[in-house]
Amino acid sequence: MIELKVNLNARKFITAVFAAVVSVEILFLLLDVIFNYGKLIPIGSLQRLFNFAREDSLQAWAASVQTLFVALVIWCIYLKNRSRAWAAIAAFFTYLAIDDGSKFHERIGTAVKGMGGDAGRDVAEATLSLDHSYTWQYVFGPFLVSMGIFILFFMWRELKTKNLRLLIFAALACYGLAVGLDFIEGLPGAYDDIGAYVGFSGKFVNHFGRVLEEFLELFGTTLFLVTFLSHFVRISPKTTIVFEKS
Repeated sequence: MIELKVNLNARKFITAVFAAVVSVEILFLLLDVIFNYGKLIPIGSLQRLFNFAREDSLQAWAASVQTLFVALVIWCIYLKNRSRAWAAIAAFFTYLAIDDGSKFHERIGTAVKGMGGDAGRDVAEATLSLDHSYTWQYVFGPFLVSMGIFILFFMWRELKTKNLRLLIFAALACYGLAVGLDFIEGLPGAYDDIGAYVGFSGKFVNHFGRVLEEFLELFGTTLFLVTFLSHFVRISPKTTIVFEKS
């Protein structure tokens, strides 16, 4: 039998995790401004590597990994109390991690559109008086909204401190704003119109509108990570990992 014990100050550890992750996120943002948008590197493939708005950049990889860590923390919470609600939330974040790495919702949205999804989307648009945006929002929107409401109400009951409740609310708000920006991005010419209104080029508004969307999603995931880590530490102040030889 092998026991793994690591003594950590929980508060300092979580603070260090938050500071390190946010620092990396800001670094990705600076790399985009300098090497991609600023074109300090003249090679297109390397510019795309640092493009914060792309799904195949360094930040996209980091977002997928971070979401997977969030899912792992929630699975640990589930193993502690065996609650079906925690299992559902852990499964949801596992899906989000897979989605981040595979562009699952975009591909399914495109497939639905190709199979005649425009008819259903036209009904939704007529009902909501909305212009055309990405199809995936009409396919996955109800599910994502339902999960957001469920997480908010469940976590409001589970979390015992005001600060953690505010963190979970802020995390969900970041996700909601990111989806809202994604909807605007999908409207034909929306960013060009915004750029003309505020006096910036359409290229500038289009790029940094997408960057803001991705940053909000990334930062929201960081808030989820800190919240769930803090909750896990509260319910498991002493955790020992034991490896048994078969």
